[in-house]
Parts: sequence; structure tokens; C-alpha cells
Amino acid sequence: MPTHKSVVKRNEQPAGWFDRPLLITWMILIGFGLIMIASASSIKAHNEFIKPSGAPDNYWYLTRQVMWIGVSSIGLWFFANFNYQRLRYLAFPALIMVMGLLAAVFLPIIGGQKVLGARRWLNLGPLYLQPSEVTKLVLAVYLATWLERKGKEVKDFKYGFLPFVSILGVIITLLYFQEDLGTTIVICFMAVVVFYVSGGNVGQLFLGSLLGGALIAALIWARPFRIARVMVWLDPQSDPSGIGYHVTQSLYTIGSGGLFGVGYGYSRQKYEYLPHAPTDSIFAIICEELGFVGGLAVLAVYSYLFYRMLKISVEARDNFGRLLALSLAVWISIQTFINIGGLLRLIPLTGIPLPFISYGGSSLLMCSCAIGITLSISKQNNLKKGKRVENRPNRRGHGRAR
Repeated sequence: MPTHKSVVKRNEQPAGWFDRPLLITWMILIGFGLIMIASASSIKAHNEFIKPSGAPDNYWYLTRQVMWIGVSSIGLWFFANFNYQRLRYLAFPALIMVMGLLAAVFLPIIGGQKVLGARRWLNLGPLYLQPSEVTKLVLAVYLATWLERKGKEVKDFKYGFLPFVSILGVIITLLYFQEDLGTTIVICFMAVVVFYVSGGNVGQLFLGSLLGGALIAALIWARPFRIARVMVWLDPQSDPSGIGYHVTQSLYTIGSGGLFGVGYGYSRQKYEYLPHAPTDSIFAIICEELGFVGGLAVLAVYSYLFYRMLKISVEARDNFGRLLALSLAVWISIQTFINIGGLLRLIPLTGIPLPFISYGGSSLLMCSCAIGITLSISKQNNLKKGKRVENRPNRRGHGRAR
């Protein structure tokens, strides 16, 4: 009989246990993010917030991020211990709820808040909630549920592609009026990938991609500030002190770090030169303080996170778990690329947070819940592996001696 230790050794971790490398990677990212927020936000907090004693509150952002890490840890723990199969029954009600939240931001009477020219937030007493962040998680669950239920019908134009585009169209319409192009791109990319993997017709997807590209171009063309962003992306020096200021300062911040950086806490750009230093632009501060090596290390950690999530998707025990883990992996990876790519001028800036590292509660909570769901899927995967190994007959000693 194989011992418990041999079972653990063959499976790399105990049967029915979470994917420990994924959990540790999440802990590394949020811990590192907290360290970088302490540095990137100190000057901004010093200039904007005052303690009851009258002294500047240099750690205003840091203390609130610690609180959000606590809340996000609870969210991760809850979903990691929640049977992901039950999410099927919550998918449709959650989709209706999130559509209501997206619509609610346009109703100031219940707390809709306009920030930086875009109405994306709900004021819930002491907390601000960004419904678009909740939408990513809910849509990932709903699409996995819907596509699994459709089965082979997903190839059919009338019963597969058309309803898929309709669902996506409603969400995109609500996001359009919130001026949230970044989230729109994340959701579209996630939806297209999971639709294709579930067996969607390639020709229909190609047609949908053309229509989607035309729609994004139309969304950009419909707003002058988006056209300006594209123009300064092509030539940042065309308006270096205006709308091109952010990307110009991002490139300068990243380049000034050199190979090993100026040292932790010694950023010069965080002195209100770089816009949104603790939030959307925190990767630029990382590169300035820790250099090219530090930035590359962060990219390596994100790559490993994506690899673990993709591995869990491939090993999922059912199609729902496979599609769900894939949706979550694509969401987090494409959001990471959009944030970092915008700062490096690979793509236009869209104002989207860096998962787990940027300051902000809504993004951290939803991304952590996504990791929790992925851990729940991995738990079932490992449980299945463990049973397979334990049931395998021990052939030693059952033949003639040689």
C-alpha cells in the first residue's frame, strides 16, 4: 500500500489542498504592492491629508490599503473554501445585479460619483465601489456557466454567437457611458478567448472581432479626448505639457531608474511629477526605484501567476471549471498587460489599475476573489488526483522474484 507521504510526493501537495504556489504568488504580489504604495503615495498623502493632531498623514493611502488587504484576504478565503460548482446557480442573478450597479452610477440620488471626468463610482458611506471591477468577476462566472450549458450549440449562429454578442453588447453599452474603455477591452478580450476555447465558430469569431475592432474605433472617434490620447501615444512630444504629460512622465520615470534603480523610497517622480503614482502609474515608480531588474522581476512574478492559473484550467475536472479558471486567468493577465503596456507606450494609456499592486480596494478585492475561485478549482483538481493515486494498485511484490 502506498503511504500518505508517497501520495503527497507524487502529487507535489496533499490531495484536496489548494494550489500553494498560486497562493504564495498572490501573497508576494500584495505584500510587494503594499511596500511600493508606502513609497509611491507618501508625498501625495503628505500634501493632501492631515491627522486629527494637525500633522500631515503620510500613510493615509497605506493604512487604507492595509484595510483592503484584510477585506480581500477574507474574500479570497471565502471563495477558496466555497465549492465553485455552486457559482452556476448564482451566475444569472449576479449578472442582473451587476447591470443594476453599472446603471446606478448615473443616479446621483443614490451616490453616483464622478471622478476625473468619468462617472464610475458608487459612494457607499465610508467606501467607494467601482462596479466595473465587479463586472469582470461576474461576467467571467456567467460566461463559463452559459457556455458550458450551451455545449455544442455554441457553434450555432442563432443559439450561440448571437446571444453571446447580445450579452456582451449590453455590458459594453453600460461601460461606454462610464468612459471606461480599459475595462471594455479587458472584458471583450476575455469573452472572445473563452468563447473560442469553448468551441465557438472561428468564422463567427473573426466576424465578431472585426465588428469589435470597428466598435472600439468608433468609441475612440466619438470622444475627442480619446482621439487625443491616441495621437499623443503616436507622438508624446506633440503635447508634452498637456494630454501627453502622463505618458511623457511615465517614460521618463521608467528610464530614470536605469538598471538597478535609484533605491527604494528615493523616487523623484513621486513628488507630484508623475500623475497617479500610487494607482495606475505604480509600475513606473517600481522601475524608477528598483530599476530594470526590479521591473523585470515583477513581470516574471505575473507570468508565473498566469502560468499557475492556466495550469489549473487545463487540469480542471469539468468543463465549467476549465472555462472559469481560463476566464479569470485571461482577465488578470490582459489587465496587467494593458496597465504596463500603456506606461511603456506599447499601447495608449487607458487608466486601468495594476492587479494586486496598485492602490485601490475594488480592484484588489475582485482580483483576490478571482484567485480564491481558482484555488477552489485547484482544490477539486488535487482531490481528484489524490483519489486516483490512492486507488492505484501496488504492483510491488505481486510477481515472481527476479
